[in-house]
Amino acid sequence: MLEQLQAALDNGNHQEAQVLIGAISDQQDSPHAQISLVNICLKQGFFDLGVRCFAKAANLESVALQAIALAQEPAMQQNTELAIAFLHSAHIAQPKNLAILVSLADMLLASNQADKVEVILREALTTLPHAEIVARLAEAYFRQGKFHDAKACAVLGLEMSPNNPQSHINLAVIEKSLNNLPQSARQFSHALELAPDNFFAHINLAHLSLMSGEFALGWSENEWRWRDPVCNREQFPLPLWQGEQEPTHHLLLWADQGLGDQIMFLSLYQRLHCQVTVKVDPRLHPLLPAGMQVLTQSYDGDYTEFDSQISLGSLPSHFITSFEDFSPVPSYLQPPATDGAAPQAEPGSQYTKRMGFSWRGGRYGTGGGHRSLDMDVWSLLKTAPEVQWVNLQYDSTETERAWLQEQGIETPEFDLKNDLVASAQLLTELDGYIGVDNSTLHLAAALGVNATLLLPTVADWRWFTEIKHCYWYKTVTLNRALPVNLAEAEDSAQFMAIINGCIEAL
Repeated sequence: MLEQLQAALDNGNHQEAQVLIGAISDQQDSPHAQISLVNICLKQGFFDLGVRCFAKAANLESVALQAIALAQEPAMQQNTELAIAFLHSAHIAQPKNLAILVSLADMLLASNQADKVEVILREALTTLPHAEIVARLAEAYFRQGKFHDAKACAVLGLEMSPNNPQSHINLAVIEKSLNNLPQSARQFSHALELAPDNFFAHINLAHLSLMSGEFALGWSENEWRWRDPVCNREQFPLPLWQGEQEPTHHLLLWADQGLGDQIMFLSLYQRLHCQVTVKVDPRLHPLLPAGMQVLTQSYDGDYTEFDSQISLGSLPSHFITSFEDFSPVPSYLQPPATDGAAPQAEPGSQYTKRMGFSWRGGRYGTGGGHRSLDMDVWSLLKTAPEVQWVNLQYDSTETERAWLQEQGIETPEFDLKNDLVASAQLLTELDGYIGVDNSTLHLAAALGVNATLLLPTVADWRWFTEIKHCYWYKTVTLNRALPVNLAEAEDSAQFMAIINGCIEAL
């Protein structure tokens, strides 16, 4: 039968090959033989059959390592649901195998299926009470916005593993989301007592300190961001800038974080009274103020023209030591001039305003789960009949754009993510913008567009704790009327009441 299988594979007869693999699997009681069949299935793309063969192997013998290794295969990285299927079948066969259960939970969490993790782990805890399971159950609750349940799990996890710094960090993050800031700070401090070099404890303490206005500690702790692989650290043959402001001093100011942070920290450029050259995202170059010198990616000099360097993320430590130090300007980015006047509403149109909006921001590591709204809550946009809505969500899917089109909402034809010139020109033509915490909000704010930022009660450190006042941007109003977890804003009518209030305020 093996020779027949090889012949079928050689001839590209996939149907016959699958029948033969199924027959061989039924006859084999060796887990190693089943794993060999699994590998053939993965190579040929017979994924459902591969899961079936693996399930039999899992029932025959402990295959925890094989299950976890298979989930890391290149084919699995492109097909997360397949990896989950393998791990789930292994978990069913071996429900008390901690390694499989933890890997399954992590894979489900990574694919934003926290609700499934909750079901699986709650059942598992009845027979396998382990701190690792409790920690992941707390994570599952947290991602769903069930913060009190998450806190209960985190407290239990801390009791089970009191000397584990991650247990303190888990509880600290949840306490912060519940707006229990002093308790959160204590837990981060406990974590650092146990693990002085723990990156997550340091960076979270930085954000908590900044949110609370403890700027000296916050900016100092924020230097731990260099441990984050997504943080860009340039290696220039230049000393770190110490605040020199002589006109002859030439400073190289460079971007170390994402587009939103680059835009936000560029607001401090006006306070630099020395010669400055910036190295930022090329998408921003056409929007920078006239006269701002730019270092391009193709620069091939020896840097001797510069005296010192500092990253944008470290710049605030020289200027922001208290809330009184904030002094935002109305705008500091400017799109190139366009030919002709901005488009107006057609004669006889019922629209009196054109408003941009967006609903999604960030990845999970930057709080994306608590910075994004479900599309369904926007279903009543037309209850503001005087407003012509414009979709400015830079990563909107074809399905989302089609749904919006059915609502009569336009989506620009240009690339909202990469064509920042067109985005900026459109934003300045609108009457206002309403959106969540993402780079489009930062762009609108830096252009001086009247904007409302929709936030949960406890938001990212950049927005501090004031109810409405925005320290970074003069034309932005904060609205914290939404749930702590934005994804729980399920009542469209209540949500649109908030939106209509924002429209009236703009």
